[in-house]
Amino acid sequence: MIRVRVPATSANIGPGFDAMGLALKLYNEFGFESLEKGIEIVGFQEKYKNDDNLVLKSVRRLYEAAGKELKGIRITVKEGIPVSRGLGSSAACIVGGLVGANALLGKPFEKEELISLAVEIEGHPDNVVPAFEGGLTVSYAENGSVRHEKINFDYEKLLLYALIPDFEVSTEKARKALPQTFPLEDVVCNISRTAMLVASFVNGRFENLWDILSDRVHQPYRSRLIKGFDSIEEKMRELEFDGLFISGAGPTLMGVLSERDNGKIEALKEFLDSMENIWELEPVGIDKKGVQIL
Repeated sequence: MIRVRVPATSANIGPGFDAMGLALKLYNEFGFESLEKGIEIVGFQEKYKNDDNLVLKSVRRLYEAAGKELKGIRITVKEGIPVSRGLGSSAACIVGGLVGANALLGKPFEKEELISLAVEIEGHPDNVVPAFEGGLTVSYAENGSVRHEKINFDYEKLLLYALIPDFEVSTEKARKALPQTFPLEDVVCNISRTAMLVASFVNGRFENLWDILSDRVHQPYRSRLIKGFDSIEEKMRELEFDGLFISGAGPTLMGVLSERDNGKIEALKEFLDSMENIWELEPVGIDKKGVQIL
């Protein structure tokens, strides 16, 4: 059996809409085993045990690209990434399926080719690239090719806390919430802050993250879909967290601290416990390696 571990990812990182992504130390582990005949899908939620399973679709796309017939396969999963929470669960399925199928066939495709196939399936690179590369990445896709770079800095200095609610927000609904055009000043705001965000991470300066992580392209619109967002943001400012951003399309939020402060963390937990919905507060490290064949 081939076993593949794929990290969760947090896309956008505030102003870096559809361009930036960060790999996290939350994982899905997929297993792949060739069968003489038939499809077996094990460990997934019941609604995903069918031909619409994204791992299976990705396996089939890889076999098609390789010119091979998929006669039979068993796919298993150990889930560690919450589904439809803005933590890249779809990207993890795509990357896992492609890497697993590629390994079963003797690795006919190089990583860059797999990344292009993943973007073809996903539609954009902001989640799949960090799932492959690990760490913080910037990327864009154009004319069938994917350009990407990994931004190296002292990942240990950036402390992230995922605020994960008990409700979902679909990526499709989050996309539809966005306007089709933006004023020039909003575009300039995001470009300048994205550049400043990269510089701040590389230089290890996190003191102005509330302003740098601000965004006018997606967060003002998506935050309306996240119950309790305004109250949580207000409380985190009051507690002097260093920043906050929506993870991907949401509803997970990502709090930032430059230094661990148990008092702030406990105070935020207490506040979240008073909310109408259930919110989990989880420290999450940054995964540096990306997808791994175990």
